[in-house]
Amino acid sequence: MNFYVKDTQGANTVKLTFVDKNNAECSIWADPTRSVKDQWTQINFPLSSINGIDTTAIKEIRVGEWNTGVYYFDDFYFSDSTFIIPAF
Repeated sequence: MNFYVKDTQGANTVKLTFVDKNNAECSIWADPTRSVKDQWTQINFPLSSINGIDTTAIKEIRVGEWNTGVYYFDDFYFSDSTFIIPAF
């Protein structure tokens, strides 16, 4: 999964949380990739690092940052065309 983040706070680590149809969750930190203050930074998450949930029935994807503040996220896309993005 790939997307861009604009961080107004400083260099922070981005977190993705995947939730399946049974409400099981898996959170992944994009370490060592960090956002860059006041710049759009591309973030890449390998879906192979998702575990403990039904990856064929993901109902929700949550995006977060290490610190509180204002962050902008844009251009979510999957480089693996076999993965179907869930409705947000």
